[in-house]
Amino acid sequence: MPGTRVILSSSPMADYAFPVGIAALLWREVVGYIPFTFLCGSFTDWTFGKPRVAIDFMDELGLDYDRLEVLPEWPVYVTAQHCRYHAAVVDFPDDEWLMLSDADLFPLRRDFYHQHEDYTGRFAFYYSNGDENLRYPTCHIAARTKDWREMMDLREDWNIHEPMRRNLRAWFDATLKGKTPSEADLAVWVSDMWLFAARIKSKPWHPAECKMIERAGHPPKDRLDRSNWPASYNVADYTDAHLLKATHEPANWDRTRPIIEALLPKYLKRIDKYVEDFRSA
Repeated sequence: MPGTRVILSSSPMADYAFPVGIAALLWREVVGYIPFTFLCGSFTDWTFGKPRVAIDFMDELGLDYDRLEVLPEWPVYVTAQHCRYHAAVVDFPDDEWLMLSDADLFPLRRDFYHQHEDYTGRFAFYYSNGDENLRYPTCHIAARTKDWREMMDLREDWNIHEPMRRNLRAWFDATLKGKTPSEADLAVWVSDMWLFAARIKSKPWHPAECKMIERAGHPPKDRLDRSNWPASYNVADYTDAHLLKATHEPANWDRTRPIIEALLPKYLKRIDKYVEDFRSA
């Protein structure tokens, strides 16, 4: 049976650079999938300070990543969002599942994320009703490499910037005309999900060849969410965690650390050191 690789991305911003390595570790150790992370930014961005600490942590734990230069036409988050949808340019096996996820989202429940493995269709949406069926939340969309290539018009021998720039230019040319600056900013921010939704909804096999996995609530009731993070909790009661901003800061880390205690106890000492190093960098 083909395996699954989880595609993550991060900018050098602390809100993403700090948790992405821990998220990757959870995907590997708890869920049992291979994580691959795009670190978006320049060589200098990731060589000094807090981002350097994040890279050292990933290196020590054998977590695979690739640094990716940012498309200069748009803010860094555009590259960080869209590179995941274009990850199939990498020479991953055709039948390997690529599941997209977020730097600031921790998977907590192994079985939940294995629902696509025996699916014979094309795409699996792990929160298909997350945006009232208008769009599909990026976490988590899964499809085989070959189906991602067909969806995003990719070849494995392309530099990722070429198809990403082409797809983005076409999308922005069509959607930003006539918008006010604030409307345009919002359209750019959500462009990854809107661009993908337009593409997949144009396919004759959608939604018949898509596995729709619904979750109750917005945010899901089984998600530890930054909008309503409880003072105390049992990690076993939740499927995933959308992290508090500035997760590395003392008060926020104290509220997050029970996840590590419950799911990554053998890494707890190393992660505690990582937190200290990140704060002081």
